[in-house]
Amino acid sequence: MAIPSFKLFDYLKAQELLFREATRQLSTSRGKDSFSDAAEWMPDNFYLVQQTCRQIREDMPPGFYRQLPKITAGALKGYPRIYAIAQEQVVTSGTHLDIDHVKRFVHLYQDLTPLTTGELWALPVMLRLLLLEFLAQAVCRITGLPRGDSLPAETLPPTLSEDQIVANCIISLRMLATQDWQVFFEEVSRVEYILRDDPANVYAQMDRETRSRYRKVIEQLAFATGKDEQNVAREAIGLAQANALATPRATHVGYYLIDAGRVLLEAGLGYRVSPGERYRRWVFNHPTLVYLGSISFFTLIILLGGLGYARNAGATFPQWIAAGILLLIPVLTVSVSLVNWMVTLAIRPRVLPKMDFEKGIPAECKTLVVIPSLLSSAAAVRSLLEELELHFLRNQDLHLYFALLTDLPDASRQPRLKDDPLVEQADSGIRALNEKYRRETSGPFYLLHRDPQWNPREEQWMGWERKRGKLHQLNLLLRGSRETAFSVQTGDLTG
Repeated sequence: MAIPSFKLFDYLKAQELLFREATRQLSTSRGKDSFSDAAEWMPDNFYLVQQTCRQIREDMPPGFYRQLPKITAGALKGYPRIYAIAQEQVVTSGTHLDIDHVKRFVHLYQDLTPLTTGELWALPVMLRLLLLEFLAQAVCRITGLPRGDSLPAETLPPTLSEDQIVANCIISLRMLATQDWQVFFEEVSRVEYILRDDPANVYAQMDRETRSRYRKVIEQLAFATGKDEQNVAREAIGLAQANALATPRATHVGYYLIDAGRVLLEAGLGYRVSPGERYRRWVFNHPTLVYLGSISFFTLIILLGGLGYARNAGATFPQWIAAGILLLIPVLTVSVSLVNWMVTLAIRPRVLPKMDFEKGIPAECKTLVVIPSLLSSAAAVRSLLEELELHFLRNQDLHLYFALLTDLPDASRQPRLKDDPLVEQADSGIRALNEKYRRETSGPFYLLHRDPQWNPREEQWMGWERKRGKLHQLNLLLRGSRETAFSVQTGDLTG
């Protein structure tokens, strides 16, 4: 019997009914000799069988199943190739799986025939499916229940008793449920190995979601162009290596997978962009035009509708003009809300790639957490210092630093630039924190304070561009500029 995707759910439903009836019979026979050890295993682990069936349904949607490479000849003709691999592992292990043995087998198999990303992710599903099949066979032989549809499977070693098969299947299903399949996948994926040759040495330090996102792009391009996934990955790495002397981001493989360099990769692969994808890219390349154009379009349509109604109602020309003026603001508000709603429905958020610093921030990625603020009063300064200390206590990584970016409040008269009591309070507070949490390297706390400037338009002494200006000046300071507006710089800036 073939296992087409549209019958997989029926198969799982039939297995659940079978195991439910078997569990009922075995539960009533506990303590009797008729069903031996299986009477203990099945009732206590029926929840695990239900969980396994649910997991298979979630992980093997019909579309995913159809994309798996199929066997074209033999007893398993029409079945996924990964199903045969899973069957080999379950049978040779006597249903008692060893994950290290599975890894070794997959590595050896890929020395001859590389597996796709989809096949590697489908492997745990197929292992669960085969274990359920052998468990069902054993339970039917023990209880005498009739067996409905079954999957083609090789015969297990005759030395295994039915009780051993039941026990082994339950133990293996437990192991599969606790296995970290992301780690397993990255240990056996040849695409993963290729991408880790990223010339920028960044890919291996990225978080799981970002690495998975990169591999998904490889999988999509390989499927669309009919090329091998490993060749697509090598093409991307080759482009990164060829641009090693270009801008730093052009040496990172992700630039050719999810950024502007993707057009170069697609051209090298002979990828043809679909009309829908071409339109989507045009929209993202012209966001201002699309956004403001949509608002203008809906505003015009609604406004014309309102004016048309006023004209049909017999409004005079002055009344018609007045109606247009009165309608403009509410119509514009409705159009903005409508476009915003449509954008949230039509466009998925684009998540930025992230680094994985779970084990700590490396020295080359020192990070500064800043709080832009005003020194308005002594109480406000104390509150800022306490907030900065709490941020530090929440994460005391050696390469994480904390700073106050401060201005004085706006004033109509030129404030005293030297010996300001609030600035001195903040300065002494930062020094006290660095003394309290002393490190062998530079202290974790900084104060960067700007003197106010005269703004003739506002007729006020104030910090230039307020928050945005402070951040701009901070970027200049971090890039090595000595000409910044920070007149007070407390903390070791050489660290």
